[in-house]
Amino acid sequence: GEGKALQLETGTAHDWPGIDLPAPPGGWDLSRKDHVAMDVVNRGKHKVTVCLRVDNPGANGKKHCNTGTLDLAPGERGVLTVPFARKPPGYRDVKIIGMRAGPPRAPQGALIDPANVVNLVVFVPRPKAGHRFMIDTIRAGGSFTPPPKDETAADFFPFIDELGQYI
Repeated sequence: GEGKALQLETGTAHDWPGIDLPAPPGGWDLSRKDHVAMDVVNRGKHKVTVCLRVDNPGANGKKHCNTGTLDLAPGERGVLTVPFARKPPGYRDVKIIGMRAGPPRAPQGALIDPANVVNLVVFVPRPKAGHRFMIDTIRAGGSFTPPPKDETAADFFPFIDELGQYI
């Protein structure tokens, strides 16, 4: 009744009440974007935590998805943003023996391919009370320039300078 916004009402009968917003066949190619965002308004009487999950094929809540959360007091509005955790560019045929650690990486399950988004999931985690909230203006935002394709070991080495610093 208020434009194109969607109002959701959840109870406490399920641990993760919400909705799926599936992509059309072929999915969404968001490879040139760096996040998905949506506007949220808490229309209920209780504080609500709203989650937005961006899925690749095979997503299960831990793998092949990225999730963002937003806490809102009654009557409050905000923007829920889910930044993409992408697989870093790789190097073929690179084997590093004897190193104790390397550059930090995101956990494997948290990485997604923004070029193959198949579903968005809007949900409330383990609600203790009923909630009523509206979502509106779901969008992909930011800009991202993809890195060069995978490189060979010859492109990677040397990867430390004469002082032992990562270059």
